[in-house]
Amino acid sequence: MKLLQLAFFMCVSSGAYAQFPNPSQEFVKSKDSPEIAMCTAASLQMQTSITLYSTWFDILKQRYTVIYPQKTAKQVEAYTIERVLDKKRRLKDMGYDSKSAALKYFQVNCTP
Repeated sequence: MKLLQLAFFMCVSSGAYAQFPNPSQEFVKSKDSPEIAMCTAASLQMQTSITLYSTWFDILKQRYTVIYPQKTAKQVEAYTIERVLDKKRRLKDMGYDSKSAALKYFQVNCTP
């Protein structure tokens, strides 16, 4: 999975993640799965930090593990990737197709 994550990022800036702390449990609980998937997709589209993307990806994967207990770990991971890529396409359709636009979406919708 780490190799797949690295393949998504062509430029990674180590300092960019500092502006986005890990989301609190209360914040995550206030979001439903599609919203978490959108935040994960926005963090992917921003291409600023593998750590930021990994954090959101892991939150989403954990949510899907609870929702779909009958799925294997591989199936949950594949489903999570599919959902993130679907939401990334959705962001582009909504006009958030650049790194800066995705950053704006993330700042408005994915930070407390």
